[in-house]
Amino acid sequence: MIVVDYFHWPHLGDWRFDPADWPDPAAMVRELAEMGVKLMVSVWPSVNPVGENHAEMRDQGLLITSEQGVPVHHLFPDRGFGGHALGVSFYDATDRRARDYLWSKVKRNYYDLGVRVWWLDACEPEIFPEQPGNLRFAAAVGVAGVQRFVARPAAQLTGVVIAQDGDRGRVRVQDVPVRIDHPDRLRDAVQDPLKDRADR
Repeated sequence: MIVVDYFHWPHLGDWRFDPADWPDPAAMVRELAEMGVKLMVSVWPSVNPVGENHAEMRDQGLLITSEQGVPVHHLFPDRGFGGHALGVSFYDATDRRARDYLWSKVKRNYYDLGVRVWWLDACEPEIFPEQPGNLRFAAAVGVAGVQRFVARPAAQLTGVVIAQDGDRGRVRVQDVPVRIDHPDRLRDAVQDPLKDRADR
């Protein structure tokens, strides 16, 4: 397995290979597969304001916002800024529309090229400064929203691992085997525990 981590994109939240560095990723995936090597791609929840998806996601309400102040959740260096950190937002994994949006990008730019393994990175969550009471999620505001946000790896599962429904195979997620018979069953299996966990 080879892992393609951050900076393979033009900007955080573009969720695609930068063609300047990756001229034919589909051919690369095929060639690696012929050698018995799988390609894992790192999918980050961060969205750079200068990236190609930020404005659309902001306008559709797909990003975590703030009760007060600028909705910037982390400072992180990105390509094209000389190693300097800039403020980035996070997509709101508690919002099914945001998960569907993310999956549409991941499917088009990775899955359709042959990628079948993803590393859902920055799920700690990497939010700084740590002021959970100021965060506004689709699911809830403040600490209640953070409880659901911390469950994001499971929430992202519905947006990313659901890709495996085409293979109808077994998938291992955090050492828990999941049998995928139909994408709606996977989505329901993940969302119900999320609701129960957040409401406790």
